[in-house]
Amino acid sequence: MTKKFLAILLMVLIIITTSISAYAGFDVYDYEKDVDYAYRVAQIFLKNADKSVVIDNPILLENLKGNVEAVIFDMEEGGYIIVNINDLSIPEICFNGENPYIECENPAYNGPLSYLRREGNAYYHLSNNELFSETDSGIYEKQPLEDKDGYINNLLKDNKKRSRNRIVTKYLNHQPENWSYNTDDFCGALACAICLRYYHDYVDSNYVSSLYIWEKDLTTLMRGYVGWGRTTQEDLVTGLNKYFSDKEINNRAYHSGNRFDYNIIMNTVNRNRPAIVAIHNAAYHDHWLIVWGYHYKTSRNEKYVIVVDGHGTAEVWISVSDNVLREIVYFNK
Repeated sequence: MTKKFLAILLMVLIIITTSISAYAGFDVYDYEKDVDYAYRVAQIFLKNADKSVVIDNPILLENLKGNVEAVIFDMEEGGYIIVNINDLSIPEICFNGENPYIECENPAYNGPLSYLRREGNAYYHLSNNELFSETDSGIYEKQPLEDKDGYINNLLKDNKKRSRNRIVTKYLNHQPENWSYNTDDFCGALACAICLRYYHDYVDSNYVSSLYIWEKDLTTLMRGYVGWGRTTQEDLVTGLNKYFSDKEINNRAYHSGNRFDYNIIMNTVNRNRPAIVAIHNAAYHDHWLIVWGYHYKTSRNEKYVIVVDGHGTAEVWISVSDNVLREIVYFNK
C-alpha cells in the first residue's frame, strides 16, 4: 500500500511540475538563489525610491537565446518590477499597471517595454501577437556579476553614506492624461495630444479649443499635423510648430537630434513641463512616450525616466542605462 501510494504521489508531482514548466517557462525553484538576489535588490531600490510596496509572485523571463535573463515581481497594489538576474540591474518598474506576463506561457523579455512569448523557436509580441523580428532590435542580455553578495553589500553601504549618495525623484505637479487611443500607429499624434492637453489644463486654456480637448478628438486633430505611422522627431516638431502658428500660441517645439540627453529631461520636468521621448525596441517599433518625471541616484549613476506609455499605463520607470531611449521632443515655454 505504501509503495503504491508513493508511486501515485510521484506521478502527481511529475504532472504538476510538468504543467508548471509548460505554463511559466522556467521553474522559479530551479533558480531560487538568483530570484532571492533579485528580490533583495528590488527591495533596496524600492526603499530608496520611497515606495512602500509588497512584491511577490516571481516569474522568470527568458531572453531571445532561450536562457533565463530576468525575473518580474508583482506589486501587491498593482504594478511590477523587473530585475535582471545576471547583473542585478533593474531595467523597468511600473507602479500602477498590470503585469504583462500574467497567464503567459514561455514568457520572454527583450528590454524595457518589450514583452514576448516563445512558441517553439519563434517569439511573438504580447501586445499584438505579431511575430518578433530580430532585425528590429538587438538581444537584451547582460553579463553575470562575479560577486552578487558583494554587489548587494555595496548597495547597502551606499545607503549609509547619504551625503555622497544623492537620490532624487521628481514629478510634474500633475500627471498627464493616461490616454491610449493608439490605433493605426499614430503614437506620435497621441503623445502630442497628451502634451497639449497638459498645457491646456495647467498652463493656458488657449492651447486647445474646447471642441478638441478629449482623447479621440485631439489625437485625430494632431494626426493631421504630425502624420501617423512611424513619425520622426522632425514630423512632430514641424507639426507642433505649425499648430502653434495656426493657433497664434507663443511657443515652439524642438528636438534633441538623433540622441538622448538626460539633461533635457531634467530641465523640462524641473520647469513643470512634459516632454516626448522615443523608445527603440521591437515591441513598439520606435514608440513615442510622454515624460513626466525622472529618478536618479548619484553613487551608481542610476538614471530613470518616468513616462506615460501611450498604452494605458501612467507610471513606468525606464532605465537610461539600457540605451533604448532616443530622440526627445520638448518645448521652450
